[in-house]
Amino acid sequence: MYTGTEIFNQAIAILDELSDIGTIVDSQIKEYKYRAPYLLDLWQHEYAKKGSLFNTIPINRRPMTNLLGEKFGIEEHFDEDKTYETSEVANSFNFTVDNEGEVYVEEYVGGAWANVSGKYIQDDGSETAFTGLITISALTEPSRIKGIITATGSKTRLRFSGSYYYQFYNFALFKAAFPTCARVPEYGEYVKYDMPTNFNSITQITEENPQSGLYHRWENNKDLYINHAFEGVLKITYKPTPTKITVLTQTLEINESSSISGAYYLAEHFAMADQNSELAQRCRQKYAELKSEDMKERPLAPQSIADVYDIAGIK
Repeated sequence: MYTGTEIFNQAIAILDELSDIGTIVDSQIKEYKYRAPYLLDLWQHEYAKKGSLFNTIPINRRPMTNLLGEKFGIEEHFDEDKTYETSEVANSFNFTVDNEGEVYVEEYVGGAWANVSGKYIQDDGSETAFTGLITISALTEPSRIKGIITATGSKTRLRFSGSYYYQFYNFALFKAAFPTCARVPEYGEYVKYDMPTNFNSITQITEENPQSGLYHRWENNKDLYINHAFEGVLKITYKPTPTKITVLTQTLEINESSSISGAYYLAEHFAMADQNSELAQRCRQKYAELKSEDMKERPLAPQSIADVYDIAGIK
């Protein structure tokens, strides 16, 4: 990968501003050097929109078994406790509530139900220790609770309790043990996966070794949701937002073959500032040629298409 300095030096060579022995003398090109990071940042953002800057991330997924069975639907708590128990011991849990309430995590030991100790987090908060009772304060929007427990009994249960009406859903007890609450997997019919902070737009999504159908959807052009039943690997190819160029010593994120066009982009703007219209035109033409070649659409991986309208059968 090229650095900004290397691209800048190539632009200086195009401008024929090298010394007699082929070196760059800073005192002769300092005005160009001050402008170069700003121009290179404009160039890379232009390239990133349609050029060859892509990132790929894999998402490996295998659905975790809920010991309570599928519990995606909305349940209601009025004035009586609602309990959901397993036939074996659980080591982690997950549930979502929409308002204040009391939820007990309990184990069956010595012939009776007893409080179990553990830790939980609410949404993305800090871990909180508890023994049996988790108290949820009044909420303005649904809140996700997940945690880990140390159970020694023969089975485990969730008991939704409290004095007020509230709704709860996406509740689960898992056999798997985790070192922290944050490691407990999300549970729901569709689970959100956060994209990298430099995510700009989706280019392609492919499946590897899927054990089920295509069960994913996008929202807001950046939020990926994968169905709970999906098992396999999803590869997300996306166009990233490149890191802002502030100094020439930065390594460019654009690939090497594309980076050459940056030298002509710089040279064009330097020549325009010098009122050298002939050189600026030549650089502009060369830049356009390189950009056009590099921005040719890449073929996508073959995709199977369901003939939902039976078009093949129409005569």
